[in-house]
Amino acid sequence: METESILQSSAYTTTSTDTATPSNELDDDAFMTLFIAQLENQDPLNPMDNTDMLAQLAQFTTVEQLSSMNENIASMLDQSNAQVINSAVSYIGLDVVAEGDQVSVGDDGVSPLYYTLSDDATEAMAYIYDEDGSLVDTVALSDLEKGEHTFQWNGLNSDDAQVAKGNYSVGIIALDDQGDFIPVSTLCQGTVVGMSAQNGTTVFELADGRTVNMMSVTDVYTNSAS
Repeated sequence: METESILQSSAYTTTSTDTATPSNELDDDAFMTLFIAQLENQDPLNPMDNTDMLAQLAQFTTVEQLSSMNENIASMLDQSNAQVINSAVSYIGLDVVAEGDQVSVGDDGVSPLYYTLSDDATEAMAYIYDEDGSLVDTVALSDLEKGEHTFQWNGLNSDDAQVAKGNYSVGIIALDDQGDFIPVSTLCQGTVVGMSAQNGTTVFELADGRTVNMMSVTDVYTNSAS
């Protein structure tokens, strides 16, 4: 019997009604059945080389190990995702401080923006933009020493008129005594009301409509309003 015919006949399974159903997968038993059949039906004058036989067994073992590894990794990912979700849910109702450059204008005023100067500055300016990217106001900053500071915008545009409620982006530019730019990092604060998955990361939805990445949260507080 030729090996090829054995492979062809084993590509079908028989149901209780003797109907042949094509199958593209070989389980452990099917592989061993084919392997033994190949040994039994080999040419006695030209038997399978030991190296070839060991290579087939090694390949089968490797595939089995990879399959088991994939199952274990999938299980670990499921457990990790469940832990992330449970952890994220626990933030709902709390105030968080996270990386971000947006402030919110609402009935209670304007939310603060925290910024850090990496070095002493000789001058620094805050540029406020609306959601369309239009410049709304510019504010000269007086806190120029290296370290953490708070920027509290008054919610007025360059004409001293109250701006509409909504979210605004703030860009801070600082220069040293040589006129070189100083790196500035910013943080925003808000109350977590929900969460969602975006591009493989968990994102917190804040009460004022802003969003922050869960992994960028630096501080968590009990909501003073609760």
